[in-house]
Amino acid sequence: MISQAFIDACISVRFHDHSPADFLSDLSLADDSMASTSSPSSVAKLEAIFYYAGLPSGPKLISRTGPIPWKPPTGPEAYRVLRELRPVFNHKIITVWNVLADKVLEYLDSLKVKWTSIDGVRFAKFEEAPGPVVLWIGVTPESLSGEDAHTAAFGCLDILKEFDITDVDVEFRESVYTRSVGPRLLEPGYDSDPTIDVRGPLTSTLGLQIAAARTPFAEGTGGLYISEGGDSNKVFLITARHVVFPPNEVPNQDYARTNKCRHKVLLLGSKAFEKFFRSIKSSIGRRAINVGIYERQLAEMGAGDDKEHTPDAESERRMRFIQSKVDNAKEEMDALDVFHDEVAKYWSDASQRLLGHVVCSPPIALGVGTERYTEDYAIIELDSSKIDKSAFRGNVIDFGTF
Repeated sequence: MISQAFIDACISVRFHDHSPADFLSDLSLADDSMASTSSPSSVAKLEAIFYYAGLPSGPKLISRTGPIPWKPPTGPEAYRVLRELRPVFNHKIITVWNVLADKVLEYLDSLKVKWTSIDGVRFAKFEEAPGPVVLWIGVTPESLSGEDAHTAAFGCLDILKEFDITDVDVEFRESVYTRSVGPRLLEPGYDSDPTIDVRGPLTSTLGLQIAAARTPFAEGTGGLYISEGGDSNKVFLITARHVVFPPNEVPNQDYARTNKCRHKVLLLGSKAFEKFFRSIKSSIGRRAINVGIYERQLAEMGAGDDKEHTPDAESERRMRFIQSKVDNAKEEMDALDVFHDEVAKYWSDASQRLLGHVVCSPPIALGVGTERYTEDYAIIELDSSKIDKSAFRGNVIDFGTF
């Protein structure tokens, strides 16, 4: 699950906004109801709209506990105060987060708050130092009134005090979280598919090139798929432990999944993706070379503007054949260009290639049992959104065209 806070932090844009004078006039800034609260527990309409100005998602503020009053932009050159999300470092909330977050969510559940995300963040005005730590809680749009959010916010402050944390503000905003693990694995191609020679690394056939998200430079290969069985649709991938827990980087200790901190696995590590991306460019380049060769052959055979030359039937047949190869190569180049752009757009970022997470992995044990086999494995649960049931073939090998 990726919260809107993460998305905003990743794509937060630093720029000065245009003057919102026209927009403010449309909202009737002169109306006192827009610029002032009707009760201590409610947020002014303008504040709700403009408080998070600068964040790409533009969330709506519902309630906050911060003591600094919000002031609407005024004057002929009024500019909204733009905010940026900043990470939290060197604060006690980090050390108690796992327990604290559970308590906060249990409290919200007791109030029947339809929360969508919870994050610890800081906000900074454009090109200024960040402000205090904020317990940032997202709720389903139009599901929580200002009064109820006010009550929940101060209840969260009481929970923070249980951990001796008194310098954190609480803010509620409307938010929708999106499961964002990138596109689904592709279906294996057919001989007629121009991308068949290069699409393999993005398909679900055996031999997936994988790496742990924490160590994308340490790459390996997935083994067999297994299913949980029964009514479950879960699919798991078996791999060697040393692929996702490199011995030089991670202690050789038993690993079992936790809900708060999961060991995520990527499809294609850093070098594997670079190699895959280069292979697409190379495939396009080879066809471009072929087009040049074929077109020179056509020119030599009189396919140009030489009207005095009348080719015989065999020459015409040969030229038609070569021209068909030119046309096919150009069509394949166009298809590969599209594929190249799609890979660049939808697969290039590591977050788009998240494949799943490790469920369990015992420490590597040398010489286990009478046969002296080494125990070295990890079980990865694949993200269900990554698997297209119509395209998933299970334990099959794609031999391609060679």
